[in-house]
Amino acid sequence: MKTFYLGGDVSKGYADFVLIDQDRIQTEPCFRLDDNAKGHTALETLMRKVVMQNPDAQIRLGVESTGGYESNWLKTAYNLSKSLPISSARINPCGIKKFMDADLIRTINDEVSARYIAQYMIAHPDKVHYDQDDQFYSLRRQWTSLSLLKKTTTQLSNNLHSLLYTANPGVLVYCRKGIPGWVSSVLEKYPLASALAKARLATVASIKHVGPVKAEALIRHARSCVASTDDPDMAFTIKQMLLQIKSMSLSISTIEKHLTAKWKDNSEILLVSSVIGIGVMSAIGLILNIRDVRLFPSVKHLASYFGIHPKWKTSGDGEWGYHMSKIGRSQPRSILFMAAMSAVVHNPVIRKLYKKCRRKGMVGLAAIGVCMHKMLRIVYGILKTRQAFDPKIDSRNQQKSTLRVPGVSEQKYEEKLRRYQQAELDVPVSRRQAIKRKRATGPKASVSPSTGSPSPLKKIVAVKAKDNKKICFS
Repeated sequence: MKTFYLGGDVSKGYADFVLIDQDRIQTEPCFRLDDNAKGHTALETLMRKVVMQNPDAQIRLGVESTGGYESNWLKTAYNLSKSLPISSARINPCGIKKFMDADLIRTINDEVSARYIAQYMIAHPDKVHYDQDDQFYSLRRQWTSLSLLKKTTTQLSNNLHSLLYTANPGVLVYCRKGIPGWVSSVLEKYPLASALAKARLATVASIKHVGPVKAEALIRHARSCVASTDDPDMAFTIKQMLLQIKSMSLSISTIEKHLTAKWKDNSEILLVSSVIGIGVMSAIGLILNIRDVRLFPSVKHLASYFGIHPKWKTSGDGEWGYHMSKIGRSQPRSILFMAAMSAVVHNPVIRKLYKKCRRKGMVGLAAIGVCMHKMLRIVYGILKTRQAFDPKIDSRNQQKSTLRVPGVSEQKYEEKLRRYQQAELDVPVSRRQAIKRKRATGPKASVSPSTGSPSPLKKIVAVKAKDNKKICFS
């Protein structure tokens, strides 16, 4: 059986394709098809031609994930798979880029990209997942729309605060945690301090949720304020911004209610939301980013995907401290951060971990980073076992971890590295390495329980145990 690989570099409105065989020989030069009915028909004709010439052939189509532009091509390939031996996959562009960097590619164009997408499918078959149905595609689009609305609303609110600082600063006293609805109602009638200063007390007090006390305070602040702007155009701008914020806030509320009502009974979302501190909306956001827990062989892979794994760099004699890698998209980390902040208050397991980290000397945000990592491990566990969150299970796991002898894994690793030759001093090593070896082979060196010889890791384990208080996420 012969396998053909069709790599597609997708752009807005068209795509470039290159067809190669399993020996990486190009069987069809680069060709470009438009993303319309004629282009998709031409792709189908070509696929049928390949199958006719090679009856036992398998065709694998791979396209980069480009934010939705590749979806039409994947749908066509899925429809063709019902009658032709075709498999299709959406590929992470980060993997393609690293693959091209490894080959020292200097010139990049659509043809080169399409060819390397096809070669990537051959070189890394374990990284390509074919014919996977994205059950959360529509939900992901809704979530993207919701995120854009929230971001725009925040930008408008910040801009409105800046305008009010010079136009009506008295109302900002009540806007430290956002703009309340009654403040918006006041500003719709009196956007400028000069207008509010001339208003009647009874009129302002009649606004819903204002009352005589707030009305008197608002008018008093308006009469004594130092507002530098008294321009009708500024009043018009403030009113328009209020209308936009109100409209977007209503849209955000409507979308959140729709998502909650539709997905709150989903089995995976129910499992994730069983963790104290993770609400339904946060659970939806996490599931959208995880998609399928089977894609991650271990929780370390999931932590790396989220970019919250501790990053430690050591090379030769140089050592650098731990810190959160923050590699990848920031949106899943922001969801996990807010969930961890809530869990520190309401979840006993996370609160205990947070206090433990603070006692070790970690700053607040560093301790929150550890809590984020812990919550992600909990989410991974409940999705793997299909069991709701149970603090007793976590307690049993903690007891198992306390039975481990500190430093044993490091000792075994160092002994494995030195299994053919013990550390010696009469070699041209650096001053730092010489000090390590002297301390490891000195008269007070510990004795390895397996070989009876001095363990070369005495100083390394001691340093790591001593510096545990300094390890943090930044």
